[in-house]
Amino acid sequence: MLTGDEACGKSTLLRLLAGELTYTDGSVRLDGVCPVAEREAYREKVFWIDPHTDAFDEISPDELYAKLSKQRPRFDPKLVRRLANTFGLSEHMDKRLYMLSTGSRRKTWLAAAFASGARLTLLDQPTAALDPPSIRELISLLQAQAGQADRIWLVADHETPVGLIPDAIWTLPPAP
Repeated sequence: MLTGDEACGKSTLLRLLAGELTYTDGSVRLDGVCPVAEREAYREKVFWIDPHTDAFDEISPDELYAKLSKQRPRFDPKLVRRLANTFGLSEHMDKRLYMLSTGSRRKTWLAAAFASGARLTLLDQPTAALDPPSIRELISLLQAQAGQADRIWLVADHETPVGLIPDAIWTLPPAP
């Protein structure tokens, strides 16, 4: 769990770990793979969708999941379908993402994250815009991942969501 005040660098750190930004000092490795020297191999190990992106606005959740299924060898199409139903997305699966509410788009990303099979999954403020039942489901899903050796989850938010007991908490200092 990564916590901290607004604008302290949580999202920037996630983007660095996702390989979306290039670091100027130090290094990052995931299972020995460097995001700069081995960009594609690194990105296959990491799941990250910026919750504010409009990159997928013109496709539906069904199309997104089909795309991810082709791109990611460990993506589980049955699990993503089950989670989409659990999050109440069944009636939205053929709608373009720009047509969905912020909460429904976020649920679309979350279902994909859990089904991705990625070694490292990065979630930025995952409870934002979610309804209470979806927050409870998300916390339950995250809690089930605690202590798993095959997947690493890094959740960034202002504070630890109620009910989540993370393996570790890192708090970033306030922005200068």
